[in-house]
Amino acid sequence: MLFAYPDAATQNNWLHECLCKIIETIHKSVDLGVNVPDWPEIVPDNYREILTSRTGLRKKTSKYADKIQMLLHQKRATVYDALINQNRITELLNGSGECDKIADLPISIQDPILDLFGFAFELLTEFDIRDQQYRCIYDALPAKVCPFCGLELFDAPGARREALDHYLAKSIYPFAAANLCNLIPMGNKCNSLKGAIDILWKNGVRRLSFDPYNPPNFAISLDNSQLFARENETLPDWVIEFYPPMQEIDTWDDVFDIRNRYARGILDPSFKDWIGDFRYWHMRSQTVNAGQSLANTINSYIDSLERFGFRDQSFLKVAVFRLFRKQVQQGNSRLIKLLVDPT
Repeated sequence: MLFAYPDAATQNNWLHECLCKIIETIHKSVDLGVNVPDWPEIVPDNYREILTSRTGLRKKTSKYADKIQMLLHQKRATVYDALINQNRITELLNGSGECDKIADLPISIQDPILDLFGFAFELLTEFDIRDQQYRCIYDALPAKVCPFCGLELFDAPGARREALDHYLAKSIYPFAAANLCNLIPMGNKCNSLKGAIDILWKNGVRRLSFDPYNPPNFAISLDNSQLFARENETLPDWVIEFYPPMQEIDTWDDVFDIRNRYARGILDPSFKDWIGDFRYWHMRSQTVNAGQSLANTINSYIDSLERFGFRDQSFLKVAVFRLFRKQVQQGNSRLIKLLVDPT
């Protein structure tokens, strides 16, 4: 993941928090052997008025309560622990926490959980929570592109909504289905690739994933790519590396097909155009700074590109010209001729 979402986008999380309080009340009541409060008394005071008329939520909450009461104490405790642990999202992503999946819970309670928390997710749209979150994210983005790829443009608020991904898939971790910390806008291609993939596990092996609200910093390098290696020696054999190496990057690349998308979708088709853009820059630079070395011109060009940050795939273009700078400094005559001679 290239850059972070703002923490402020998770602050309006009242519906999820309210639902967790309702579930807590149900479990405490059953454990104490007292009647579960009726609707709407079971709803926390601050949100009772807004939720009183929500008959769908009432019915699904009642169904959950009915099924919970039929479970033995230890089974109920397992379910409640899953509620708590599935929402410790930061700890789950960095590997310091674990949780049961829906399939690990008693069969009788699985559908009530999926129905209740799936319904709560749909209510986020009705209560404008989803759009408020997106507006907050969009306004704070350093570039209006998907942070998972840096390629797909985000539309401004008011247009058709971007895909809202359940980072922890709601079919696997449904207790986090309405938790804003788990709801991540992303480009449609990224969302399609991810689907309902489990980002915490693959083939029975635990893996780490980026926290969208606090991803680590890393750099992209193409320096070990081999120039003039493909398609009649016109394209490089791209070697896309990320530094420092980390498990989160491996998961990111596996889920979102990052290296292939960068190479196939951007680097290959843009390569000739980027060289043409540089030739024009070099020609103008020589007019202003006669005698400037090609390496210095590349340095200036890189400086100009870095100003764009993650706009217009500039982060990949920077990596290409860092590769060129290294090769020019090593005296690659074929590259030098390509960069300055359009014939």
